[in-house]
Amino acid sequence: MEPSTLSRSTWITVGVFLTVALVLLGILHEAVIFERVVVGSDTGGGRETVASTFSSVKGYRQLPVEVRTLSPPGNGPFRKIKVFTVAAHNMVDQIAQILSAHKLIEKTYFYDFGPYCEFAQFISCWSPFHNDGLDPPRSPKEKAALDAAEKLPGARGGKKHHVTEFTAEEKVKYYEILKGRPEFRSSEAFLCIFPPGPLCRLMLDMEGGLRTRKKLIILPGWRFDQNFKQPNDSCNWSNDLHRLFVERKGDGLAALGAISLFDVHHMHHFIGVPVIEIPLIDTCVNPTWLARSNRVPDGDRASKDLVLYFPARKNYPDRFDPNNYIYKRILKPAVGDILMKVRKVYPRFEVEDLVRHKAVVWVPYAPTICALVEQYSAGITIFVPSLTYLVQLVLNATDKKFPTMYDTITGRECYAEGWTAKESGDPYPPGDMFGDEGAARYWLNFSFFYTRPFFRYFDSPEDLKVKLQTFTLSEAKENSRRIRHYASHSLIPSAVDGWKTLLERLGP
Repeated sequence: MEPSTLSRSTWITVGVFLTVALVLLGILHEAVIFERVVVGSDTGGGRETVASTFSSVKGYRQLPVEVRTLSPPGNGPFRKIKVFTVAAHNMVDQIAQILSAHKLIEKTYFYDFGPYCEFAQFISCWSPFHNDGLDPPRSPKEKAALDAAEKLPGARGGKKHHVTEFTAEEKVKYYEILKGRPEFRSSEAFLCIFPPGPLCRLMLDMEGGLRTRKKLIILPGWRFDQNFKQPNDSCNWSNDLHRLFVERKGDGLAALGAISLFDVHHMHHFIGVPVIEIPLIDTCVNPTWLARSNRVPDGDRASKDLVLYFPARKNYPDRFDPNNYIYKRILKPAVGDILMKVRKVYPRFEVEDLVRHKAVVWVPYAPTICALVEQYSAGITIFVPSLTYLVQLVLNATDKKFPTMYDTITGRECYAEGWTAKESGDPYPPGDMFGDEGAARYWLNFSFFYTRPFFRYFDSPEDLKVKLQTFTLSEAKENSRRIRHYASHSLIPSAVDGWKTLLERLGP
């Protein structure tokens, strides 16, 4: 009897162990739907799981989200498809979180070329894995690589070196690099985000005749015509988009989305895709920031009277930064010490630092800014110029070296063949916004901060001073609560719905 009893208990123990192991394996399978593919790794060796990486969030923000708290129930994914993309901007961070948290697709691979710019002539030197609202301190090796990257073909000024239009030889070379990745070969779709045009045009050219061509998900991270050098490059891209989404929209070969209402109307204006057919996806909403901000005790939230000024762009030295000029010459003299540049207070900051202040002030440089949307999704009260005052700043810049909303358009937009400004129905073309008050009001009104609730507006530096002084900590706490409720119950769900609409438009 004793040997058989021992044997039975042993088998029970083994069975329990195997059951637990299988459950954990299933959880891990559900959690890891977003993989990082590192240069030099033939097997996707950069793969990281939620469990192994979330604890290091302060030093490495490019992470999947906490599946235990953010994933919905059910046996996802929404669309059984593998997607490949190239990491070139911190928007990939937010996309990773939305796709992972809500199990929207089977798996996504993103190709990280790394901080040393091995292929800087083709892709960004600026690694999104270091971005936490500021550029990181750079090692001597990385600084040397960035300096060398300035001299490479296709590089452009500043610390970011993004893809420009490829030569025929570069297209072949770059495509061969991608084809060398097993993850690329196994993916059914390619996501073009930052910048969209050159990468998607490469895929159209290299896979146009293939029976098993990858489907394209086009989600411009800035304007749809970003990073083209020549006017004909932008025109070719506009024509490509018109063919894909107007002439052949029923083919299901591609799906087009926008990250802001401004982009929805901007793309419609130039390429003729109906506004109602471009799903709006708030790509920059940040579930991780929302989760981290929620860990700050209510008593500590909005407990400091000091107001922080943004943006904080390290890739612009102060003497060349238009926003620093506005802060130093226009706002600071009127507002006084209640307002401070964020980097003067926090050389390195986290969301937990920011939510302890009653508000931040932004003078935006673009209709949608990821850092601004991240702060908003974390429940931070944001003061921005009213539409009337922003138009005034745009039109009355005393020195054109210091423009406002300078990242709004490229100036190289081109209408698709057979489509005109008159047919778009817009009263003004976007390019008129820097010289015409009506055009500025029309186009800037589509900005994120004018189309979402709970922003605070000021009409002048003096008005800002009064409003900051009278905005109490209790009001800040209540406004934070309302924003977080809106973010979790409306903003993030709308982003998820936008992704679902986008994925549904891809053919089988």
